[in-house]
Amino acid sequence: MKKLQKFLAVSMAAILTFGLCACEKPVESAGSASTLEETSVSASTEASVETPAPEAEAETEYLPTLLKRSYYYPDASNKFFIVKGTEVLGEYDVPEIMMYNSWFLNGDYIFFQDSYDGELADGDLNSCVYKAYNYKTGETKDLVTVQWGGFIDFYDGKIILTAANWYAGQYREYWFDPETLEELECTDTFWDNLPYDAVIERIPMDNTYFNAKCAERMVDETGYIKVKVEGEYYNYDGKTLNRFTEFPAEDSENQDILNYDGEHILYTCYEGGNYDDRRLVCINLNTNDRQVVSETYNTCIGTQGSVTYFTEEGEGLYGQESTTIYSYDIDKSMKQKVVTLTKKPGDGNTYYASSVTVLNGDTLYTYSALDTDLEWSLIKDGKLVPLGIDKQEFGWIKYGHIDAVSYTELCEFCGNPIYQCYAEYPVLDASVGPKAAELNKLFEERAKTYAEEEHEADGYKSTSAEDCEDMGHGQYYGKVTFDRTIRELKTLGNYLVVNSDGYWYGGGAHGMPYMDSNLYDLTTGVQVTIKDIFPGTEEDLKRIVAEKTKEDFLSYSEEDRPYAWDEDADAVYQHAYEYISFANFPVTYDEGKLWIEYPPYEMSSYAAGFIEVPISYEDLGITALE
Repeated sequence: MKKLQKFLAVSMAAILTFGLCACEKPVESAGSASTLEETSVSASTEASVETPAPEAEAETEYLPTLLKRSYYYPDASNKFFIVKGTEVLGEYDVPEIMMYNSWFLNGDYIFFQDSYDGELADGDLNSCVYKAYNYKTGETKDLVTVQWGGFIDFYDGKIILTAANWYAGQYREYWFDPETLEELECTDTFWDNLPYDAVIERIPMDNTYFNAKCAERMVDETGYIKVKVEGEYYNYDGKTLNRFTEFPAEDSENQDILNYDGEHILYTCYEGGNYDDRRLVCINLNTNDRQVVSETYNTCIGTQGSVTYFTEEGEGLYGQESTTIYSYDIDKSMKQKVVTLTKKPGDGNTYYASSVTVLNGDTLYTYSALDTDLEWSLIKDGKLVPLGIDKQEFGWIKYGHIDAVSYTELCEFCGNPIYQCYAEYPVLDASVGPKAAELNKLFEERAKTYAEEEHEADGYKSTSAEDCEDMGHGQYYGKVTFDRTIRELKTLGNYLVVNSDGYWYGGGAHGMPYMDSNLYDLTTGVQVTIKDIFPGTEEDLKRIVAEKTKEDFLSYSEEDRPYAWDEDADAVYQHAYEYISFANFPVTYDEGKLWIEYPPYEMSSYAAGFIEVPISYEDLGITALE
């Protein structure tokens, strides 16, 4: 098990399978503000309006694309794949040095950034080394060390790395030959007249923002790049800064530019601190026409030329919302539905569509749920075309299916949610055992209890309508959310194991993840605990767990040790001894062993996640789970 993976897996939101396909509708230029509409056709119905017969499309020319499941995915494999459409060109191991980085593929090389703790010549701390990894030979080459990493593009036959070095002026570029990796002389003087405190508005070409349009590309397409100086936008052509005309009054706060050309700007904005209430807007600089592309904009997947791909907030019950991916062409003022991804109970932990969708050229791939597993698919004509790679079978598929309870409590004054809960539960097939029906009833009742009773919304309840704004109602931090998903079902001996993940949020910088593992006797239909299967006393259990935790502490080098609060092995032993009891036994039951799951903040920082200590059943004297 991977500590950081499992921790981050429960901290994400919203996953995904497909729904609708679409046709496109141009926007009418009216002069006054209007909301952009798109027409869509259900996969199971015919269009209700007449449309001209489509022209014969040329066969899609797919580009080699790198697919890698994010490390925060549950049980993410250490593999990446090179594909071209539905053709899988190769499967490769992920080097440790690249495990937690954003990647950019060009030819045989994968470019990425790695942290660097050394010092520059003037004593400033470094933050980034640009590197190139040849995935065919396994060789890695350092390209350049910079103070602050920027973004990367392949343009005009060269790899262009943009970085910030404060001691040498804010921005500069590094050029490299894409085949030999030799550094080329950067003859561009584009950055020379850029003010020291200017900030580039990067145009993302993928969802990592690591692959973004370089200045040369933007100047060739537009004639300038957009920069922000002291909070104000300017157009910079390499020589002078020209003040950008004000955004429309309706969009005067918190803009984030996603794409632009000589005539249009596509941007998101939101009012006040309500980041959850963002809209996507396109303005025509010649006519001042303002088009609202989306009232429920969520995230940007990337940009290809004049087309930007983005997601809209989903509809549906809390925890089972759909997420729709759209494209918007700023040249044509055209919005098109690409695919709708809908979460279903049992899909696993939840994610934003943008975090599992890869854009390359005008082709999209997504890691999403199919009928029995999660795997990579090509998005084509509004449907998912499975690639059969990096498959992760649902951990409950052999025992039945998963259902869920969704509960929302609304503020009596403003109508916004103040508490939301999503709780999954197993529905066992009769073949699991004679008590399957009884267990199913128990599981459903437990889920309803999670959803409707075990929460703390009182702190977010208003006493009058005037309180709602102060309480943050309508914003992500103005409510309590609690999610519980089923990760795995398995049988050990005569017992059913139900492994669950969860996440609680009640305001602040982050919530708290949790995981649990419950045992049920398939003969009696009764839940059992460690006290029922451990042959010794509570004192024996505390001593064994403390000793194994101490051994785990000593198994790490001092640099890699996740334990942070205790200075030495004896202190860790005492900490574990005092923490563990029959009543407080955070555990995951596994084949041949169990894992003690020390939650964030118990043995280390929040960022360290769960610290997991394996203990064999033999060491515990447990025979019931063999």
